[in-house]
Amino acid sequence: MSEPESLFNDVTVIGAGWSGLMACKYMLEVGLTAVALEKRSDVGGLWCFSKDPKIVTVMRSTKTTSSSSVTEMSDFPMPEEIGAFPKHADVLAYLKSYCTEFKLWSHIRLNHGVKEATKRDNLWRVECENGSVFTSKFLIVCTGCVQTPNRVLERTLLQDFEASDVVEEWCDHVDRLIWSIPRGMHFFRKFAKILPNRQPQVLDKASSRVMKFIAPYTKSKPGLAWVCKWTTSGSLLAYQGHGISEWKNDAKFFHFIINKNGHVLDRIDYKHCLPKGAINSVKGKRVVFCDGTEEEADVIIQCTGFKAEFPMLPSEMNTVPLTHNYKYLFNVEDPTLAFIGYVRPVLGSLITMAELQSWFAAKVFSGQCELPSRDERQRIAVKDKLFWDDYFKDSSGDCPHW
Repeated sequence: MSEPESLFNDVTVIGAGWSGLMACKYMLEVGLTAVALEKRSDVGGLWCFSKDPKIVTVMRSTKTTSSSSVTEMSDFPMPEEIGAFPKHADVLAYLKSYCTEFKLWSHIRLNHGVKEATKRDNLWRVECENGSVFTSKFLIVCTGCVQTPNRVLERTLLQDFEASDVVEEWCDHVDRLIWSIPRGMHFFRKFAKILPNRQPQVLDKASSRVMKFIAPYTKSKPGLAWVCKWTTSGSLLAYQGHGISEWKNDAKFFHFIINKNGHVLDRIDYKHCLPKGAINSVKGKRVVFCDGTEEEADVIIQCTGFKAEFPMLPSEMNTVPLTHNYKYLFNVEDPTLAFIGYVRPVLGSLITMAELQSWFAAKVFSGQCELPSRDERQRIAVKDKLFWDDYFKDSSGDCPHW
């Protein structure tokens, strides 16, 4: 049986979500031919809402946590009418407009889930589930951080839990909610009233002469910690933007992911919503916390994140941690393979980082920028990993941070 005829491009992009669309656009911009393969029937990735529980997408009520000004593409502003924190439907419409503006539609193949990607004779061969085959010099993976639920606790800490979990049972209301955050958390409100005579301001784009003085960009924004505390809790003394002892940790400001949904702090009343730290053990319905207290739970909801997995890649590549890549972007051994959209800034948006990565990859793949030698790439990758591992040692590490 003969192999199906393959279609050649300079670059194959796996995924047509936010990162995949930007990667495709920047490749075309430098004169390369590119195709973006999307397994679903529409673009948008995570931001294309689906009711199907088997498909990981945003929820029906999702809005962005980063403001439009730090989420939009640098050369394609978001419409003012969608507001500071757009709903997911507005984001999807924006992404489709981006495809139209930069003529990406003809380079996108919908319903083209990737089955396998292999390297043959210095070319990437990408086989799709529908039988289509694409070959290219370069391969960019943009399948996103949110893929496989991280449910390891079911095999460890929660293995003796005998009540229900959220997959089996959902309650319309609860008398009491216990919120456990094992490593603590830094909170930050999306917008707040900074000055009495001003309208509430979006905090991730707040700028003024005073802000530049107390939080200069060249000094790691020390004053932003004060703004975070003041606008989130109303006090400069409240540690980490909340002042809740159960959620305090030893992580320095900007050395830990900042939760930009600070408005949830208004729900903490120690009666109906009780904050707790890490869980020590679970037996039956009894939950024992590390502070020695015990509670009885009928339902446990796991909010333990997702894992990025790459089963379509060769075995020697799909197990390489993203933090082992050169600049978290290029595979050290084979820099024709790049990963875009897997680095999250502490404050700002993943989208900004993904756009910079797309621009950098386009410069490299087009020959306008040359990467260092293999040994130098390896040396730098190890050095960077050691630095960032130490910088974010108190963070979860589920998604690399910068």
